[in-house]
Amino acid sequence: MSSAANASVLAYRPRLRPDIQWSEYSSGALPTWIARDPLTLEFYHFSDLEKSIACTLDGNLRLSEIMAANSGSGVSEAWLIGFVRQLEQACLLVPTRMRSTAQRLWHNRQVSRRRGWVQRLLSPLAVRTPLFDPSWLLRKCSGLAHFIFSPWLAGFLMVAGLAAAFLVANRLLRDPGSLFAFQELSGGRWLGMLVTYLCVKSLHELGHALACKRWQAECHEIGVLWIAFMPCLYCDTSDSWKLPNRWHRASIAAAGIYVEMFLALIAACLWLLTPDVSGLHIIAANVMVVCSISTLLVNANPLLKYDGYYALSDIWGVPNLSDQSREALGAMAGNWLTGLEDGPRHWDASPYKLALYALLAWLYKQFVLLAIVLAVWVLLNRIGLPLLAMILILTTMAGVTWGYWVSLRRWWRESMKLGSLRVLRVLLTLCLILGLIFAFFGQPLPNFVVSRAVSQFAEMSPVYAPHAGSLIELQPAGASVKAGQVIARLAAPELELRILETRGELATLRVVEERLNLLSVEEDQASADLQTLRENLAMLTERLEILLAERCSLEIVAERDGHLLSGPFQSSNASEEFGDQQQTHPLLHPFNLGSFVQRGTLLGWLGMPEKWKLKACVVENDAQRLSVGMQVSCRWDSTSSDLYRGRVARISPEPVEAFPEPLIGEDRYVLRPGSDGSWLPEQPHYNVDIELQDHPKQLVQNSLATVYIETPRQTCYQLLRMLFDRHLRPSL
Repeated sequence: MSSAANASVLAYRPRLRPDIQWSEYSSGALPTWIARDPLTLEFYHFSDLEKSIACTLDGNLRLSEIMAANSGSGVSEAWLIGFVRQLEQACLLVPTRMRSTAQRLWHNRQVSRRRGWVQRLLSPLAVRTPLFDPSWLLRKCSGLAHFIFSPWLAGFLMVAGLAAAFLVANRLLRDPGSLFAFQELSGGRWLGMLVTYLCVKSLHELGHALACKRWQAECHEIGVLWIAFMPCLYCDTSDSWKLPNRWHRASIAAAGIYVEMFLALIAACLWLLTPDVSGLHIIAANVMVVCSISTLLVNANPLLKYDGYYALSDIWGVPNLSDQSREALGAMAGNWLTGLEDGPRHWDASPYKLALYALLAWLYKQFVLLAIVLAVWVLLNRIGLPLLAMILILTTMAGVTWGYWVSLRRWWRESMKLGSLRVLRVLLTLCLILGLIFAFFGQPLPNFVVSRAVSQFAEMSPVYAPHAGSLIELQPAGASVKAGQVIARLAAPELELRILETRGELATLRVVEERLNLLSVEEDQASADLQTLRENLAMLTERLEILLAERCSLEIVAERDGHLLSGPFQSSNASEEFGDQQQTHPLLHPFNLGSFVQRGTLLGWLGMPEKWKLKACVVENDAQRLSVGMQVSCRWDSTSSDLYRGRVARISPEPVEAFPEPLIGEDRYVLRPGSDGSWLPEQPHYNVDIELQDHPKQLVQNSLATVYIETPRQTCYQLLRMLFDRHLRPSL
C-alpha cells in the first residue's frame, strides 16, 4: 500500500457500535474480553489491548491519533489498519452508509448459509439439524438444574462413584467376561440397546442445557446431530462464553460428562444387583460401558472439539483454543517461510504449547476420521451396500481435502501480502516435503509376515499296525526309545488260529505221506498220489512260514533311536467306573491296551531328535505373499531373548482342515468348533514348513515360537494399497 493511501486511511475516524456487549473473560494474569453482537448472536474474542483500542473508536479520533497514543504498546501502522479492517468486515463499526452495511450483513448471511450446505454435503457422516429453542423448557426446569448441580449432590456422587467402581473392578477381576455378556443378545435386544444409547446421549446434551440454566447462561438451540448415521441430541452453549467465572464455563462444558457419570453409577448399581441372565442386567452393562469408557475416550478427550476441549479451554484460560492453536501454528510457519513480523498479537498461552496442541489435535482427528470411515465401510459392506459406503467415504475425504486446500490458500495469500519469502527456507521446506513424498512412494521398507508356529521333528517315520489285532503292549507317546526296542505288541487270535489249523493240516498230510511211501512200492497209483501230496505239503509249509512271519511282525520294534509321537485318536469304551461313557485318546496311550486296530492303522510317529522344523499357520492373504526359500527369523517363547534363522521349505497347496492343537487359544487366530469336535479357522489358513538353520539346544515337540518371514520390500504406498485391496476394496 502506498504512503498516500496509508495517510488517507490514517485520517479515517471509525466508530464502534454502541450496542456491542462486552464480557470479561477470566483467563489468568492478562484479562481478555468477549464481544457479543446482539444482531447476529456471534461472539468475538479480544485481548485487553484490542479491547482498549476498540473502545477508543468513538468517531472523534483519527487512526493516526490512536496510533500515537498507543505507540508505547508497540501498535504499528499495518497492525492498526488490519485491526480496523477486521472490525469493519465483522460489521462491528457504525456504518458510514447504512445500505452498504445491510448489503454486507445480508451477503455474509448468504455466504454462511451456502457454506453450511456445502459443509453438510461434503460431510455426510456428521450433519446437524436444528430443532427448537429450549428457553421456555429450561425456565420450567430451573429447580431441577439447581438440584443436579448442587455441591452436596456432586460430592455424594463422587464418593458413591468410587465405591461402585471398586465393586465393579472387584467383580471383573473374578469374572472378566461378565461385562460383555450383552454381546449374546438377539436382534430385538440389540435394538433396545441402541435406543438406550440414544437416550443416554440425549440426556448428556440436556445436562449441558440445565447447566446453562444453573449458571444464568442462555441456550437458544437444540437439535439432532447425525454422526455416522447415529442420531443424538446437541445443544448450543456458546452463550456461556460471556460468563466471567471460568469455573462456571468449565462446569457447563463438563455437564454432559457429569450426567453420564451419574447414569454410569446407576447402571453399575443395577449391574451389581441384578442376575446375569436378566435383560436389565445386560442393558445396565451396556449403559455402564457407554457412560464410562466411551465418554472418557471421546467426550472427555481434549483433542476433540467436545466437552473435554471446552473444559480445557476454560480451565487453561485460552478462549477459542482451537483457533488460537491453529493461528499459533500458522504464525510459526509464516515466520519460518516468510519475513512476516507479528504485531502486538496476544496469545493466552505460549505459542509453542499452542502449536503443539494444534499438531496433536490434528493427528488425533485424522485417527478418529479413519476409524469412523472403517466403521462405516464394515457396517455397509456387511449388509451388501459397498458402493454406498465408497460414495460416502469419498465424499467425506473430498470435503476434508477441500477444507485443507481452502485453509492453505487463505494462509498463503495472507502471508504473501504481509511478508516476503525466505527463499532458502522455502526451498528447504519443499525439499523436505518432496523427500517425504519420495519416501512414501519410492523408498522400499522391510516387510514381514508374522505368524505363530509349532516345533516338530524334521524327520519322522510312521509306525503302522502290520496286522489286525489287539494292543497288548505299547510304549506311550512322548517316550524315548532305542533302536531295536519294542514299541508295541499285538495279539491276533485269528492269526494264531490259522497257524494252528495250518500246522494241523501239515501233521495230517505227513501221516498220509508216510502211509503212501509204504504203498508206493507195490502200487503205481500210490506213487502218483504221493507226488501230489508232497506238492500240497510244500504249499502248506510256505503258508505256515508266512503266517509265522506275520506273527513275528506283531512285535513292532524301533528301527533307530527317536521319540514316539501321537498318532490318530481312538475312541473306546471306558472302564466300568466310568459307566458307558466313551473317551478319546491317542492310540499310543495305556488306556487303549486291549483295543482292536485294523491292518495298516497309523499308530504314531517316530521322530528323529537330530533335526527340527517349524510348522506355521498363515492366513490366506499372507500366504499368497510367500514363496519357498524366503528367509525367516524365529523367536521361541521359552527363549524370547534369542533369535534364530531358517528358511521356508514348503507351503501347503490346500488349507488346513484341522487346526494344530498347540495353537488353539492363541489371540491371533479366530476359530470355530467343527462338526467332528475339531477347531477350524474362520478364514482359510495354510501350513508353512520352515527349515531351521539353528535352534535352541533344549527343544521339545510342540513348543511354540513366533516367526518373522521376510517378504519383498514394499513402499508405504504399496503397503497401504495392499491393505486397501485386502480390506476396503468392494466386490462389485
